[in-house]
Amino acid sequence: MPEYVHAPVEIPASVMDDLTKLGELFDVTREVAQFGQSMIERLGGEREGTGFGSDLETAAYVIFGKGFKTFHSARILCLHGCGADALALCGSLFENLVDLLYIRQDPSRARNYLAFEQVDKYYQAKKVLSRLDLADEKRRAYEGYLRELTPQVEESLGMFPIQSCWWKAAGKGSKAAKVTLRDRAEGVGFGAEYDTLYYIFCGYKHTVPGAASGFIFQHAAGVDVIVGPNVKGVHGAALHSAMYFLDLCGVFQDVYRLDVEAEVKALIQKLLQAGDRVLRAHPDLCE
Repeated sequence: MPEYVHAPVEIPASVMDDLTKLGELFDVTREVAQFGQSMIERLGGEREGTGFGSDLETAAYVIFGKGFKTFHSARILCLHGCGADALALCGSLFENLVDLLYIRQDPSRARNYLAFEQVDKYYQAKKVLSRLDLADEKRRAYEGYLRELTPQVEESLGMFPIQSCWWKAAGKGSKAAKVTLRDRAEGVGFGAEYDTLYYIFCGYKHTVPGAASGFIFQHAAGVDVIVGPNVKGVHGAALHSAMYFLDLCGVFQDVYRLDVEAEVKALIQKLLQAGDRVLRAHPDLCE
């Protein structure tokens, strides 16, 4: 069996004709994916048998790996004419980027990031058990779950006075408050992007009225809903998903000192140029 096979997906020929016109942009996103894979392989060769050198390296590897998978997913959706759904994934990539930048800003935050997984489950189990409408069978299951979790979080629970990975202390007599994604975005210089692009991506994820333009189309008889593959949103999703992933690559290579900053910058430039050329050649397909 060959290492890679074509996915068994069928899309309308008319949609494929439109997507083919975005081919130059897709070619660059393929290069971006290949570059990400080359970094993983290089790191594996250099660090084989040595493990992670710090909590920061561990957190960076986890976040980068998750972001890489999300970028792959967004790229597959774009290649098959599902731009609106890929735009929703751009929001997830934005979150990955902000969190990794925030952790790198203060490497001690990496420990919180890694320790919070089980603590979060502990808090959530208690929240579920506080529900009065919980069925008896479900309650027994969560009581057992909480008993299993409790000894696992005893040492780290004190690090999290609230159910949040990052929090800010309040004055005497006041409760601690969460450091929200917006706070973190502001802290790493992405505040304006949070209020502009991330706002739009969340609109696609939550199907707010403002995102309707991504899944409706106008025709002679009026307006209808797009229920299958279409070129709408593909250009923006391909561009933004690749850009966020390249930004992630930049932070990741910095944490691991891979010395490929120039390659990341060159790919960003190539991506922007390809996106601009496609936009100018086919503005009707890049709404």
